[in-house]
Amino acid sequence: MKVSSPTRTQRLVQARLATLLTALVLVPLVITACAPQAQPAVKPAEKVALKLAVLPIIDALPFYVAQKQGYFADNNLDVTFIPAASAAERDQLIAAKQADGMIN
Repeated sequence: MKVSSPTRTQRLVQARLATLLTALVLVPLVITACAPQAQPAVKPAEKVALKLAVLPIIDALPFYVAQKQGYFADNNLDVTFIPAASAAERDQLIAAKQADGMIN
């Protein structure tokens, strides 16, 4: 049994298809690379108050460090930490709207 090789037309179609697929991959990459840099986020004009319920666990430490370093103030955030002894107490603070969010 003889296997026929692709005809000239088939090779031409395959070459064009390969070129098209390459272009479809490269064009979006080039456009993305040439896009202007993202603008930095604009700070709110006035401070935003945020009350966060916090469990006494090591996972909350970075938030205390951020507050101590002034990262929240630099972004016009007035963050208040509300200590919660347990997850149940933390959830009650959220349900009673005494805290806007939680850290756990």
